[in-house]
Amino acid sequence: MTIRMENHWCDRPPSMPPLFSENSPMAISATVRQKIWATTCRVLSPFLYRFCMAKDTDMPIQKRKAGKMVSENPIMSSSILACISQWGTFFSPGMSLTKSMRNMVSARNTSTAAIRWSVKLFMIDNLFGGFERKYRKLFFPMLLLCRISCYICMNFMVMERRLFIFCFLAVVVWQSVALAAGTSSFTALTASLDEAIEAHRHYVAVREGRIARLKRQLLDADTANLSFFRWNGEIYKEYKAYICDSAIHYLRVNLDWAERYGQRNAALETRLELAHLMASAGMYEEAAELLRQTDKASLPTHLMPDYYNACHKLYTELSFYTLDDSFKKHYQALATHYDDSLMQVLLPSSPLYLERRETREAAAGHPDEALSINDTRLAHAKPNTPEYALVTYQRSLLYRRLGNREEEKRYLALSALTDIRLSITDHASLWNLAELLYEEGDMEHAYRYIRFSWDETNRYNARSRSLQTAGILSLIDLTYQAMREKQNDRLRLYLWLISALIVLLVVAVGFIYRQMQRLSAARNKLEHANEQLQLSNNIKEEYVGRFMNLCSVYINRLDTYRRMVNKKISAGQMEELLKMVRSREVLDTGLKELYDNFDTAFLHLFPDFVDKFNDLLQPEERIVLRKGELLNTELRIFALIRLGIDDSSQIAEFLRYSVNTIYNYRAKVKNKARISREDFEIRLMQIR
Repeated sequence: MTIRMENHWCDRPPSMPPLFSENSPMAISATVRQKIWATTCRVLSPFLYRFCMAKDTDMPIQKRKAGKMVSENPIMSSSILACISQWGTFFSPGMSLTKSMRNMVSARNTSTAAIRWSVKLFMIDNLFGGFERKYRKLFFPMLLLCRISCYICMNFMVMERRLFIFCFLAVVVWQSVALAAGTSSFTALTASLDEAIEAHRHYVAVREGRIARLKRQLLDADTANLSFFRWNGEIYKEYKAYICDSAIHYLRVNLDWAERYGQRNAALETRLELAHLMASAGMYEEAAELLRQTDKASLPTHLMPDYYNACHKLYTELSFYTLDDSFKKHYQALATHYDDSLMQVLLPSSPLYLERRETREAAAGHPDEALSINDTRLAHAKPNTPEYALVTYQRSLLYRRLGNREEEKRYLALSALTDIRLSITDHASLWNLAELLYEEGDMEHAYRYIRFSWDETNRYNARSRSLQTAGILSLIDLTYQAMREKQNDRLRLYLWLISALIVLLVVAVGFIYRQMQRLSAARNKLEHANEQLQLSNNIKEEYVGRFMNLCSVYINRLDTYRRMVNKKISAGQMEELLKMVRSREVLDTGLKELYDNFDTAFLHLFPDFVDKFNDLLQPEERIVLRKGELLNTELRIFALIRLGIDDSSQIAEFLRYSVNTIYNYRAKVKNKARISREDFEIRLMQIR
């Protein structure tokens, strides 16, 4: 089954249902969208081609011949050209496909369809790849969405749903991983840079150790011997990128030695070296005077490059720092003149020739050619050498011209890292990196790097370097201080908020503690009530059982007494019966049995009652029971009170005493207590 898209026929799996009919409104709107898309692609194709073929280090080295781009990878180049030439043919009406593309589109097997989709993906990758390489930092999210939109537009109507979803997710993951890899790479470099800054004293100690050894060799050398000149030269090389005034001092010593002992070539070479160093350090008048003292006509051939290089350095520096436009143009013309002369006397294979050629190509607006030359220089520069630091710094300048900030930062970080590890204080890479990070808002790293760079610049002690870094240092310092002040204000606000939260927390904790105390008190009351209820239940169970038992006993006794009375009356023994009725023996026996049952039941519930009750009395007033006695009258009164019967009339009725007698007993015992009369009954009720 196929779907017709204008004049093109595209494969469609038989199992896939039709998306919509050709005459439906969706089909018409899709056709309109296809026409607009195809027209846009045809208009933008030339511009997109230029961007996608832009020079990048990740692509093969390309050369320009007669205004055309020629790639060293003809297969990739032809593929890109074919993709761009057919950019609009996938959706545009009336445009014929090439024979190979027509065969690919009309094929009906899975492998051919996969090739078609691969070509589409490859085309979009190359078109948007050029944009991403140039504007990765600024436009990456937008370009990613555009790229995904292209995938959707080119595959929505012809791709199976599962395969489309897989390709879509693969693209998103691939782009995310690529972006994360670039970010993590620079993050790792900044981490290494931070570690190197922390360990810079170690690197300084290494260089100082080399200088100390050379100075010891110099002390052992004869001042009239050529070895003295050579040891001075070695010390100068150590100081050249480390401390400027010390380097100048040892060049001065060598110059005086060469003039004293008639070493003309050595004197000329040292004078040119000194002039170049002074021009770099901002000592322009002194450098110009040294060059005026040098007779160009009498210079040996091998020193001509040094002469032209020193002159070019001097006038380049003067053109950069002068504020007068007429002098600037004059100095620039002289710098160009000496640069041309320098290129004529240098060997094409020499490092200085390649450096000057790279600088020329970059100044002429040919960053691709300059990068190609820098590739050659970078391939010959060994890592952790001054040459590597210089080449990577100059490479970062080329990426700045190309607008590639990520690569610029990367190579600035590599250069700065090498400078720190070699203890090179005459550097520009670190403060350039600090400036970039400042523009991106990374104030912490920017401030750390510019402060360290300023300290190193002061160590180097060159006027021009101080002027170069002073502006950005003051700007970053002011911004950093403002940021710190803002952070302090925010910190103070946070402290106030935290203090308020702490106060609220204390109030909340106090409230919760108070509620917990109330809850604890309520729980204690509830537990006490439960205990009292349980005790009451136990008392009820105990006394109800005994009451039932006593009732049964008394019923049996009454029945026995009734039969005896009946028998006495029947026998006519009225006198004996009257005598028995008048006797209190039966009553006393019943009361004694009642009190014994009460005492037994009570002590069963409160086995330690007697001892605990005595603890409430004074030692000499403790109650001592007679042998066989469980409770006496005083104890029985307060036992009834413990059971909750505190009414004296009820107690009197139970014990067969008058109310006054009960009052007297209660008062008498309370007077013997160790505690106050008010607390006595409270403590009594707490006996368990």
